[in-house]
Amino acid sequence: SGGINLTGATNLSSLDVSGNARVRGILDVSGNANVDGNFAVRNSKFTVNSISGNVSATGTMDVTGATRLASSLDVSGNTNMTGTVNSGGNFSVNTNKFNVISTNGNVSTAGTMDISGNTNMTGTLDVNGNLAVRNSKFTVNATSGNVSATGSMDVTGATRLASTLDVSGST
Repeated sequence: SGGINLTGATNLSSLDVSGNARVRGILDVSGNANVDGNFAVRNSKFTVNSISGNVSATGTMDVTGATRLASSLDVSGNTNMTGTVNSGGNFSVNTNKFNVISTNGNVSTAGTMDISGNTNMTGTLDVNGNLAVRNSKFTVNATSGNVSATGSMDVTGATRLASTLDVSGST
């Protein structure tokens, strides 16, 4: 059987093709396009699985409008963001390494927090372990409460002692 070649504008109210069809130009569809089988662009560059609905793309996806996801976003590579990230839920890094609780803003970290700039606190600083300034310049033992300072202590207000003052050296 031979093929049908159409050139120029051709209007058809319905076209039913039971075999393969090839369009060698632009396919312009002004109505809905229903595809019952898998959909592929250039074999595997962009695919839609007709059963699962899974979409696969081998190139970069550029989106200029808002993107809404009804489920999880899994990213296996690095992610670069230049705007603000707003999260309505909790924020966690590697399950429990760094967490921010959305309802109260509490932050917890499983590792060491290094801060290179100034730190301002308006609430109580609750330290469960020993406190050390510059390794041993000023220390507070968490168990005994003993305080040790290697430098001078200048006090401008009154000083009250509830026990003995033990001085070694000149006074």
